[in-house]
Amino acid sequence: AENYYDYYLHFRYDYTYDEYLNGRLIRGTWSLGGSELFYSFKHIKKFEIATVNKSKLVLEFTQPNSKGTYQYHFIRVESKDAPFKVGIG
Repeated sequence: AENYYDYYLHFRYDYTYDEYLNGRLIRGTWSLGGSELFYSFKHIKKFEIATVNKSKLVLEFTQPNSKGTYQYHFIRVESKDAPFKVGIG
């Protein structure tokens, strides 16, 4: 894993997302299938939603060549602290 991520995600109700990773803004689409989140990040195409509530999101994934499960943990931030501009989209 890399040492440092400046990483933000904004999932929208219209099934689009804004992703900010180390100064780079990307937009894309996402979808849900039960507890699976179909959102492409690096080599991962889908995640299992392990935890979701108003303050955090935990996404799990496995790799074909690995025996373990990996997680990404996200916490909610105030809009003023996120790198997205008001009115984006």
